[in-house]
Parts: sequence; C-alpha cells; structure tokens
Amino acid sequence: MFHKATPCYFIYVYNFFGIVPFYFKPGNSEVAKIFPQFAYFPIILYFVYVCITWKTIINRASISKAGNYIDLLSNIGSLLSMITAAFRNRHQILTLLEQIEKTPPPPLVRNHHKPSSTLHVIFITYAFVMCLFVPFFDSPLWSAFFYLLPVYVNSFDHLFLSDVLSLVGRHFDDITYRLKNIHNQEYVNCDEIEDLSCYHCRLVDISYQVTRHFEITTIVSMVMWFAHTVDSLYFVLFGILHQKHPSQKYVFFTSNFIFLSFLLLWFFVMLKTFVETEAKANKSVSYVHDIWNKFAQKGEFSRNLRLIAVRFHMNKLKFTARHYFDLDWTFCHMMVGAVVTYVIILFQF
Repeated sequence: MFHKATPCYFIYVYNFFGIVPFYFKPGNSEVAKIFPQFAYFPIILYFVYVCITWKTIINRASISKAGNYIDLLSNIGSLLSMITAAFRNRHQILTLLEQIEKTPPPPLVRNHHKPSSTLHVIFITYAFVMCLFVPFFDSPLWSAFFYLLPVYVNSFDHLFLSDVLSLVGRHFDDITYRLKNIHNQEYVNCDEIEDLSCYHCRLVDISYQVTRHFEITTIVSMVMWFAHTVDSLYFVLFGILHQKHPSQKYVFFTSNFIFLSFLLLWFFVMLKTFVETEAKANKSVSYVHDIWNKFAQKGEFSRNLRLIAVRFHMNKLKFTARHYFDLDWTFCHMMVGAVVTYVIILFQF
C-alpha cells in the first residue's frame, strides 16, 4: 500500500518519530504489527516529560532573550500538537490510506514510474549533518531535545503528507490521461466521462480528508518555521558581515547556514506538494471543458456533458489551513517577505 510512495526504510523513520503509529502493510508477523507501537514509545515519553517539567523549561527560557522564549514555546507547541494529532487521527489516516488503495482506477491508465527516494535521502542527510554539530552547542542535550527534534518531527510529518498526496496525485494523473484520450476521439461516451467525474469527486473528497488531519499542525509548525528562519538568517548574515571572529564561530555560522537551508527545503517541499496536487486535480477540469467546447462548436450540444463539466468545475481542489491562508505560492511570498522584513528590523537595533 503506502510502500509504493515511500522507501521501505523510511516507514520505520515515520514510526520512530510517532508520525504514523501503525503498520502499513498487513502481514503474518505479529512482531511487525506490534513494532510501530513500541517505536512510538520514546515520543510518548518525551510528551510526558515536557508536560511534567514545562515550568522548569519555561523558566529557563525566560532568563534568556525573548526570542529564545518564543522559539521554545513554538517548538514545544508544534511538536506536542503534531504528536497529539497523529495519535488521535491514526485510525482515520489508516482508513484513508486504505480508501486510496481500494479506489478503482479508470480504464486504460498509464504505467507509473517508481517514485524517487532522493527527497527522503536529502531529509535524512540534513538531519544527520545537523546532529554532528550538536556537541559544539552550548547546551547539547537542551538544543537537541527542544530545538532540533521538533523541527525534524514536523518536517518529516509534512514529508509523510507529501507521500500520501503523491498517491492521490497518481490517480488524478490517470483521470487526466484518460480525458486526454477521450478529447482526441471522434465520438464521446458521456457515461465514461461521468464515471471519471464520480471518480474525480471521490479523490477530491479523500484529499480534503487527508489534509484536514494536518491543518492544525501546519499552522503551528509554520509559526515555529518563521521563528527559526528569522534566527538562522540573522545569524548567517551576521557571520557574513562580521568576518573577524574567533575560529569557533565558524561552527556556529556553518550550523546556522545548514539549518537555514533545511528550513527552506522543508517549506518549499510542503508548498510544492500542495500546489502540484492542486494542479493535477484541476488539470482534468480544463480537459472536460475542452471536450465540451469541441462538440459545442460542431453544434452537437449535450446537456449531460455540460452538467458533467459543471460538476468538474465545482469540485476544483483548493488547499487551505483552516481557511486562515491558502497553501500555495502566494503564502510563500508572504512568509518570505515577512522573514526579510523582520530580519531588517533586527539589524536596525
């Protein structure tokens, strides 16, 4: 099932971080079915630890600068919200994955290429490289537990969402491929287009149900992303403008540069996933209208075909985060502008 969209080894990474505390592929091994539950246990301990010692954590952060205080709150809040959502919605997500797998494909679908695992390797590489810098931090365990871990978990959470939506996107590609063939035919079977329309509506509904489980965590994680991006960009620019500094500062500069590049990669991968899925879903809408216009120009008006075209148009896919903002490139422009503006303000002081 899900192994078609992600490398097998990365499934255990998702299990370890508590993103998907269930087993993807049914099997006869009881150990394999129980493993995700035990792998989820360290994240549960982290959850309990933060809930018990949150006063000590906040008091320690409040002694430092206000920026560290905000960073810490956003980190812990994003991680705990993601863990809570994953544990609460795990059965619903598993059900949706099964629905995607059981959704019958339209006739004459094209063959799919095996998905690339390059993106997963890049994420793992960035995480590993950042871990190499942890011993050089002032408080290694503190930084790893309350700064790096929340970023890793939330970024892998969106990578998991990207894998799920890639499965849905393949089905949308199948619909578009079939409509393209119908557009080139001399005669059109309206029943076939209507079946594709129902298939398209079902996929759009599944897409909304999947992303609904990630909306809250996306909003909270974007707050964390903004705080970390401002900090990292500020320190990178500070290191460039002030080249005369001790040798140990190079480690600090390099770690911030790598961390900033990872944050940008995470952000663009998340938005690219939403934008590409929308484009694949809505591409079929244009083909249906082209089919209807093709026969309308010949004077062969079909009321049924016109209603089908309207149904496609009314079911256009549009992702939002609880309707607070659209998950497209306009959100990217807004966030980049906000980060640059805030960094410029910081340099004024």
